Amino acid sequence: MRAALGSAFVIAVLLAPMSHSTSAQSKPEEVQIIAALEDSLWATSRDDRATAFSRYLAPGYRGVYADGVHDKAKEILTLNEVTIETYQLKDLQVRQLGPRMYGVTYRATVTGTYRNYNLAGEYWCSTIWEYSNGRWQALMHTETKAP
Repeated sequence: MRAALGSAFVIAVLLAPMSHSTSAQSKPEEVQIIAALEDSLWATSRDDRATAFSRYLAPGYRGVYADGVHDKAKEILTLNEVTIETYQLKDLQVRQLGPRMYGVTYRATVTGTYRNYNLAGEYWCSTIWEYSNGRWQALMHTETKAP
């Protein structure tokens, strides 16, 4: 999709030690919720449901990609230019970062387009989720195309 190698690398290194498992203080049910949320975020993007997609993003959301840093509004506008035909999430790793805050890293295999650019390929992805105002919301997301 869109990528920022430096940010993705830093986040991947920070989150790499956990593998869809829990640390001593994390709750297994929250780990499962985070994994399901990540898949749902991709599904709403694939299904072109901008309203549903926007509900997953925190008000202060930031997306880091090759074309720059997106706030929530820009992310929603960009979604209108993305067509995801298929996606598959692999090697999902969830790590607790703080109370009710988790980071997720994984590989995504994607087919689709962004404007006139073919998105087909594998991407290294990461998202930070936080429970706030009675629901889980994505604070940050980044992707970088795998070599």
